[in-house]
Amino acid sequence: MLNDLIREFDTAMMTTMGRDGLMHSRPMATQKPQPDSPIWFVAAMDTAKIQDLQQDPRINLAYYNPGNRAWVSLSGRARLNQDRERIQRLWQEDWKIWFPQGPEQPGLVLIDVIPETATYWEPEKGRIGTLIDLAKAYVKGQEPDIKPPVTVNAL
Repeated sequence: MLNDLIREFDTAMMTTMGRDGLMHSRPMATQKPQPDSPIWFVAAMDTAKIQDLQQDPRINLAYYNPGNRAWVSLSGRARLNQDRERIQRLWQEDWKIWFPQGPEQPGLVLIDVIPETATYWEPEKGRIGTLIDLAKAYVKGQEPDIKPPVTVNAL
């Protein structure tokens, strides 16, 4: 189910708790789900996000689709993985933009996300139908008749 929710999104906003006590978000490319890790990312060990996760593994991923206005917010814990075999197996050629030495680049790390909860919303009537319903509610001075978000715990 979780993979079905995030399949359509190519970017996640990853939020970590910073060493300064503040939350920090950054865009991360969504990777193809794997049997051993449905949600994972690739990064360099010497980045602020990795330092944040080493101190506090709590993580939030936010996905948004501007086409239909669907969104998913996923909370969980991150596990860092530097297994060279796994990195080699998962390597994508376009990662060379960030990791020019390829899969052997020192400091390459995979971030596995262990989901705990996910909240999601998909408009039933698509973007145009939802906008029409919002406009009607505004003109009539009423609350819009839109289904609420759904939360799933203990994924």
